[in-house]
Amino acid sequence: MINRLLPLLLLVSLCTGLQAQEVFWRDVSVAPGTGRTTDDAVRIDNFRAVSVNFSSFKDLLHSAPEEQAIYTSQGEPLELVFPLPGDQTESFRVYRAPVMMPRLAAKYPNIQSFRLIGTERSNSYGRLAYGVNGLSVVLKTRSGEVFMDVLEQGQDELYRVYFGRDAQIEDVSAAKMLACGYHPDEAQQEDLITDEWEAEHPVFNGRGGSASEQMRMYTMALACTGEYAVKHGGTVESVLSSYNEALSQLNQIYENEVSMQFVLIEGAERLIWTDPDTDPFANADEGIALLSQIGTAITDDAKMTLGSFDVGHVFTGNCTDVGGVASLGKACNVGREQGVTCHSSSNVPLMVRRIMAHEVGHQFSANHSFTNCQGNQGAVSSGKAIEPGSGSTIMSYAGLCGTQNVSSDNDAYFHVQSLEEIISYTRGGVGAGCASRIEVSNTFPEVYIDYPQGMSIPIGTPFQLEGRASDAEDDETLTYCWEEFDLGPLSSIGNPEGNTPIFRSFPPTTSPVRIFPNIASIVSGTFDRNEVLPEYTRDLNFRLTVRDNHEGGGAVSWKEIDFQATDKAGPFKVVSPGTDKPTWEAGTYREVSWDVANTDRAPVSCHWVNILLSVDGGFTYPYVLATGLPNNGSAMVPVPNVSTNVARVKVEANDHVFFNISSQNFPIKSATEPRFTVQALQSKDEVCLPDEVTFGLQTSAFLNYAESIQFDVVDGLPEGGNFSFSPEQVAPGNATNLTIQLQDMNNSGRYPVTVRAYAPGKDTIDQTIYLDVISNDFSDLSLIRPMDGATGIGLTTNFTWNTSDNADAYVVELATSPTFADPYLLAQDVLANEVTSYVPGVLLEKNTLHYWRLKPINTCGDGDYLPVRTFHTETLVCNQFESEDTPVAIPGSGLPTKESVITVDFDGIISDVNIPLVKGNYQPVNSLRITLISPSGTKVILFDGNCGNTTDLKLGFDDEAPDEIACPPDDGVVFQPVDSLAALIGESTKGEWTLQVKVVEAGFGGVGSIGSWQLEFCAQSIPKFPQLVTNDTLFVPPGEANPVSAEVLEVLDEDNPPDQLTYTLVQIPKAGKLYFKDQLLEVGDQFRQSTINAFNLYYLNEDTEATLDAFIFVVEDGTGGWISPKTFTIKVDDNATVGTEEPEVLAGTRLFPNPANSQFLLRLPEALTAPARLNLFDTQGRMVREELLSAGELERELQVSDLARGIYFLRLQTGDGVLTRRVVLQ
Repeated sequence: MINRLLPLLLLVSLCTGLQAQEVFWRDVSVAPGTGRTTDDAVRIDNFRAVSVNFSSFKDLLHSAPEEQAIYTSQGEPLELVFPLPGDQTESFRVYRAPVMMPRLAAKYPNIQSFRLIGTERSNSYGRLAYGVNGLSVVLKTRSGEVFMDVLEQGQDELYRVYFGRDAQIEDVSAAKMLACGYHPDEAQQEDLITDEWEAEHPVFNGRGGSASEQMRMYTMALACTGEYAVKHGGTVESVLSSYNEALSQLNQIYENEVSMQFVLIEGAERLIWTDPDTDPFANADEGIALLSQIGTAITDDAKMTLGSFDVGHVFTGNCTDVGGVASLGKACNVGREQGVTCHSSSNVPLMVRRIMAHEVGHQFSANHSFTNCQGNQGAVSSGKAIEPGSGSTIMSYAGLCGTQNVSSDNDAYFHVQSLEEIISYTRGGVGAGCASRIEVSNTFPEVYIDYPQGMSIPIGTPFQLEGRASDAEDDETLTYCWEEFDLGPLSSIGNPEGNTPIFRSFPPTTSPVRIFPNIASIVSGTFDRNEVLPEYTRDLNFRLTVRDNHEGGGAVSWKEIDFQATDKAGPFKVVSPGTDKPTWEAGTYREVSWDVANTDRAPVSCHWVNILLSVDGGFTYPYVLATGLPNNGSAMVPVPNVSTNVARVKVEANDHVFFNISSQNFPIKSATEPRFTVQALQSKDEVCLPDEVTFGLQTSAFLNYAESIQFDVVDGLPEGGNFSFSPEQVAPGNATNLTIQLQDMNNSGRYPVTVRAYAPGKDTIDQTIYLDVISNDFSDLSLIRPMDGATGIGLTTNFTWNTSDNADAYVVELATSPTFADPYLLAQDVLANEVTSYVPGVLLEKNTLHYWRLKPINTCGDGDYLPVRTFHTETLVCNQFESEDTPVAIPGSGLPTKESVITVDFDGIISDVNIPLVKGNYQPVNSLRITLISPSGTKVILFDGNCGNTTDLKLGFDDEAPDEIACPPDDGVVFQPVDSLAALIGESTKGEWTLQVKVVEAGFGGVGSIGSWQLEFCAQSIPKFPQLVTNDTLFVPPGEANPVSAEVLEVLDEDNPPDQLTYTLVQIPKAGKLYFKDQLLEVGDQFRQSTINAFNLYYLNEDTEATLDAFIFVVEDGTGGWISPKTFTIKVDDNATVGTEEPEVLAGTRLFPNPANSQFLLRLPEALTAPARLNLFDTQGRMVREELLSAGELERELQVSDLARGIYFLRLQTGDGVLTRRVVLQ
């Protein structure tokens, strides 16, 4: 009952600046228990009661501009002040945003929907809807999600305002009715995303900047059972009012998360059945049964086509089996109507947030995101199980998993896993084509993570991840969400195994920083099973998702960081101050000590730390006591001028992400005598020779100490270094700068330098600063293996080198082109300085020329790549076979064994056998054992219970693969099999080869399959190598060009003609350019011997001061033969002639007839004084005739009747020069 009713509310205007903000509500008091209904599954006890003059409020809303004004910034917005729980308020701009198609909306003017955009705070937004059932508001605020709805049904003047988190499920049986009926069948996910789009957008990493986002609008056919209609007023208009609430809430989520909107289709009334006895649905209380009835209800009863909408859904009352169910990836597809939401509560917005948003996510290809759910394990989407326990996001099972619950309710945002699935489906999948698109003038934010990939953290140690982002529209609206992105075996929350996720997701915030675990747990020293620090060696992958919360439609981007926890280090702990709770005094120096726990050694390799002070019990650390101290376990730090009883100390890695804090609060008292302290603003710095470095030194005075302070460097200055202070002395409280010049130094090294501060009558203070001097001399670096020009290299090989003392790391690259660019780049890795060998994580390509190079790097920059080395893999002849009897279904129950057979007809002796690809799925794949069985019965186990709680299989097997099976096994990588395939060497290839898949442990009930598989036999062949018969010097006048002809560069091959002998440029000339005809050639470009023979390769000198130039090339014959890198030398010489000039001694040479039929005559102006060579080439550069002329010859007749008609080039090479003539045969 209502204790007190207020008179009809008069709207009050509060003026803020020039803009009126309308207050349309007033607080009221209500009796305890008001608003409770006996049939409602949701209990809300903590709320704020307000009164609204609903009729006047609707009149006010008529002045709201249309939604398009958001995108165009035109028109005067309506601003309203909304109540929040407690005594807070927040102002929003209001825009008319209908969720019904125009003709439908025109029929029901008393049903309206509006978008709300915060005016006072960025990132606040919401939806307002009204209809015959009253007013419904959903607000997304910094304090949380806020709901405003009618206090009691049947009236529209009194409302409750509450946080979504305060809406509690009434009992366990109701909680069960919120479960989703979708059980993963991974086979149905195939081909939902186009290959082209997936290749261009692998994970959206770093997406941002110029890429623009659009709002995508989908038409929805929303049907209801009679049971639902009765629960919501029993009339078409009352049901449409509830639909209006539902789509307003749904849009409020999807607009911001994935820039999607939903609108009710024209004729939506035909899908509303108000009588349970006459509606077309049998078993309206069984959600799964309804799923198969929706299509018939739409087509047969409502007489609507399934192609008249993009996505369908049905609302019903409480269900006895599920809370909702939907078919995966069916929006805009066959089965688009298959979505069900069961309303166990009459609170429509809460049911939409809890159930409908989840089920619609399925319809747009989002899987379940949770890992472990007691009693619902069959609903786990193994390959997508990315949240610990029940999870807490929209696609989770929050509150439904008993002891595995992370949260009692889901939060209204998508995990990045779900975002990727929905965005992929709606931008590059089946769901991309049917949406209407609205330009919203928005671009994606740019996301940056500055940590190196592959770093290691100590076990049992808190850590902090921080990113950054920018947005072309407004950086102030960005929100950040750090989420773990790991898959691992099934395990209970708080007791992880393998790489299972251990950190829950939290809603996005305005801070780009997340502390693991949350700071409250660290301060209290309590264990939170939803955020578990790793206690063993494992992988950790995180994504930073950034939402721009754009008012026109949200754009989202993310970036990923992969690292590892290692049991070789940790836990890293603060020792003192500790349980002894010492009393510190301001103005003194006190010792801080910590347990380094091997964090200063590889693989963590943290060499420096910072020390910070908290005065609020350990939650914030505003005082920096020291930065850049050696990570050696102890340091003396100055105590600042503060007084507190709840001080804590934090020791954090200076160049890493981990930290820890002192375990107990301790007191700091005020100074008791005049004194000063000196603090280096940074205790260490890196200097790149021959630069100089400057350290800031800040002094502090206590109890009015006033004597001048002087400075000196007393120890540790590197030989050849000089220093100066500016100023040389300071009054207490001021700072000086110490500059150290190192122009005369050559060697790297780390130097502790002692700086002394002193003043009359007071103690001398010595402060140590650290110089990290770095040289970029990498002359001691050299490559070892593979040797340049090595051949017959296996498909897995070890790359080795001698290290450089001055390198911090090395970039190693492997490619099939000297460009080292996509798509030729096979591997690129950054390796630590101590690493002297490298095995790529991919198989090398057989029968292929490879290039590899190494570059040293350190803090001061990158060195040059060492000269490129080349090698050729073994030449293999392979026969490949693919299964024709697949797919083969694997039942979801029992322990079945399924087989697929490839029949090989040819008979050979096996020397190498591989399985290039196996595709399939089962939930989970660690229930499978996959065995290859030869025709003679030999069994080789390829896969045996690997990879834990994942679903998809897409991998290959080869004994030469560099790695054992890595998880998840779904990206087509070739791994080493469990047993060696070498067991089959020597057997016959002929007969039936069987791939046997055995379920050794029952799965979760989903049907799996053997999708396809391949079998490959290989044998080594020995190629014949081409010969470099001529590699002479090309002479070119300064600034001129000359052809590179066969007289100076020629390769011959007994098996391959000139047009099959391919040159690849490994290094181009530096003093000029190389051209194929008029095409400029760059590194990696190719030409043929026939190009040279046809005089189509030219060198043009540009640096006329140069005397020598060169290019480096390799040659391949296409059949495995090759020539390792060779240098072709070019000499720039004033006396050189241009090749197009005819030698004077040959002037007057005649060639007739031309055109010729069967022969022509070459007549010289005078007899030859020495032998000469006569060649005829076709236009492809192929030599078709060669004759030798003797000394004394004056003419020569050439027979050409056997040659094809066309154009040829005759070349006469004498001791005086080269003569070239064009010949036409007709």
